[in-house]
Amino acid sequence: MSGGTLKQNRGGASRLFLAAFFIFWTALYASIARGWLPNGDPAAYFLVAASIVENRSLGMSEKSPVVPLEPGPDGKFYSKFGVGQSLLEAPFYAVGKALAPREAEPVHRFYFVYFVSVMSVPIISALGIVLFFLLALELGYGVKASAVCAFLLGLATMMMPYARFGFSEPLQACMITGCALFAARARGREGVGAWAAASAGAFIGAAALAKSANLLYVPIFALYLLFSAGPRRAGFMRAAAFCASASVFAAVILFLNDIRFGSPFALGYGAGRDAAFGFNVSALSGLYGLLFSPGKSVFLYAPILLASVAAAGAFHRERRAESFLVWAASAAAFLLYSRWWAWHGDWAWGPRLIVPVVPLMALPLLPLVRGFSALRPAAKTSLAALAALSFFIQILGSTVNFHEYILQTRMLEPRWMKEIPERAGMRDEMLALHFAPDFSPVAGHWWLLKHAALDRGLPADELRERMLKDFPWRGLMAYAPPLQPERAAGFDYWWLHFPRFFPASAGWSRPLFALLVSIASAAFVLSIFALSRKRKPSAPEAAPDE
Repeated sequence: MSGGTLKQNRGGASRLFLAAFFIFWTALYASIARGWLPNGDPAAYFLVAASIVENRSLGMSEKSPVVPLEPGPDGKFYSKFGVGQSLLEAPFYAVGKALAPREAEPVHRFYFVYFVSVMSVPIISALGIVLFFLLALELGYGVKASAVCAFLLGLATMMMPYARFGFSEPLQACMITGCALFAARARGREGVGAWAAASAGAFIGAAALAKSANLLYVPIFALYLLFSAGPRRAGFMRAAAFCASASVFAAVILFLNDIRFGSPFALGYGAGRDAAFGFNVSALSGLYGLLFSPGKSVFLYAPILLASVAAAGAFHRERRAESFLVWAASAAAFLLYSRWWAWHGDWAWGPRLIVPVVPLMALPLLPLVRGFSALRPAAKTSLAALAALSFFIQILGSTVNFHEYILQTRMLEPRWMKEIPERAGMRDEMLALHFAPDFSPVAGHWWLLKHAALDRGLPADELRERMLKDFPWRGLMAYAPPLQPERAAGFDYWWLHFPRFFPASAGWSRPLFALLVSIASAAFVLSIFALSRKRKPSAPEAAPDE
């Protein structure tokens, strides 16, 4: 591997800009968060976080009707998911419990505590955007190009809608990006190699705490560090420091598995479809779904990544080692999850399991953005159009509830798709949603957003009548209209949910929303000001070349 010919220019990012940039993303994502307790993975993370705070334990004394739990050897019940997201939420849970309104009814306090707990996700998402900016800067692309690409990542990819929910994917994406940042520092800066490599190992270890499958990236990053500039011994020491640090977290994961499931190598995925189908999906089937399907293609949910693929050659010529890192890690993720029965990651928005590597996939945009002024008019127009389309699709995923649209389509599934008692059922019960363009969630969310915006305030019967005139699959199955479309046509924000269900919360929810919008606006202006200030550039350094 070779580092390419691009010169490093790491200077120019002031602390003022970094602080304002982080605050902007935190306030923006917090203002559009759902903040309302769902079922599925986010509920499981929250229940474990609550058990950590309340019982000082990862286990629960009884099964939950909301999420599946596996019995442990100690008689408690444990979630199959990694503990990373729950550990992140636990301190926020404690704060939420302390701040919960004492005079409110118990269910109101419960939802308030969840709201505060899940505010950890906008914060970790914002940190991920900042780390991506620093990574781009570390690779020598300058402050402006790095900042523009960070805005594209934060507003034109699935990072934006996933910052709204309590899934662990934003945490994984943040940790993998941090790993790439410190690995790049270990390769490119003298005197910090071992320390930076060990930090990179800690980041990938933290990602593995959230999902143990992220250990898959350890050999890829180790190779990236091994073939560093300078003496081969230095590269070996960096790779060794990285692996040693990551192995500490791997040992913790094995220890926790033993406590929860009775064996270091038991992951808790031993029931239902996990056991029946596991990783036995045809790779071609899963890859088709993740790359080309009308319901789950990564390029459908983030079209800007098409430009990233188009710029892969330019990025490779400038940063060959990082090009290897980006595409090796991306290929590993696609190949791994294409074999998993739930390659689609439902119930969710887009290909959820791919979200952690989206920041890496966005790195090849850097040479395009830096050289934008030199592009041909057609290329400029294409890049701008892809960015605008990507932003629009993130708006679709950030305004209405993906769960409700999936529910509308699930109500129409024929009887033969339902589970048969004592059998695993079909591997994929959402064939229409995943593979039929008429049922694509992108089209479905446009339908819901349109009616939420234009028909808001109409009586339920009148709203239903209007929605039955233009539901997305009417050209395919006009005889099968949605059963309760009016329940899905609404904006999905915490500052609307709380006053609606708990009127007393209007006293804090609406002022808090206004405050967040004000903070985001002020931080954006401040970050632009800090970005425009002229700073003395640092001396360029030769890029690593081995």
